[in-house]
Amino acid sequence: MINTLRVNKFATFPGQYWDSPQLTGVKMSTYRKIWTDAYGPIPKDDAGRSYEIHHLDKNHSNNELANLKLVSIQEHYAIHFSQGDWGACQRIAQRMDISSEVKGNLAANLQNERVRNGTHPWLGGEMQRAVCRRQVENGTHAWQRSKHQKDLAISRRNEGTLPGQIASKNGTHNFIGGEVQRQSNQRRISNGTHHLLGASQNLARIAAGTHPSQIKKQCPHCGLVCAVGNYTKYHGNKCRRRGDLIVD
Repeated sequence: MINTLRVNKFATFPGQYWDSPQLTGVKMSTYRKIWTDAYGPIPKDDAGRSYEIHHLDKNHSNNELANLKLVSIQEHYAIHFSQGDWGACQRIAQRMDISSEVKGNLAANLQNERVRNGTHPWLGGEMQRAVCRRQVENGTHAWQRSKHQKDLAISRRNEGTLPGQIASKNGTHNFIGGEVQRQSNQRRISNGTHHLLGASQNLARIAAGTHPSQIKKQCPHCGLVCAVGNYTKYHGNKCRRRGDLIVD
């Protein structure tokens, strides 16, 4: 359990030595605070690594002072290694100068242990089996999902609660067009820019020199002159050569 006391900067693991000018901002572990309140600052080894607190009864929630033992990181690793606690060894090894081969062996030992005691996720523990049974009973298991989703969609369709049905009822479906869409279409028709007006309208705009493809604009950053469409996509404030200058 980590309390909210902050000191300086950051740490490579929860509860790292907190009274260090190099490690400010660390969330100090409750058990480390208990130890330091009783015995004073936690020392460091010759490599500058903080000593660690070992729980004698292996219960990290038991922070009684009698259950806490100050050990070097090497001693801490050796204790858990002798106990076959590969998970703890793997975590401690991340803070030590240990070869990747050794770390890989620790990870393998941990997974093998989980296979032996039936807690590996590929095997499925009792909790996982209970969840699967419950999903099968209520029809939400992944293997049943396609039928479940189909039945759910049919049910919602019969109830009229599908998103498309709701949008049709309240007039917001995109096939129907809401008030905002109708106003936009009317405006485009009145100014001759609606795509349903056809080629004749485009030809008229080309003849008048007002077609978007005929309107050119120069990028203030790279100096390229291009059509408005390309300018909007690739130039102006989107230009790769843009500095701090922001243009409209």
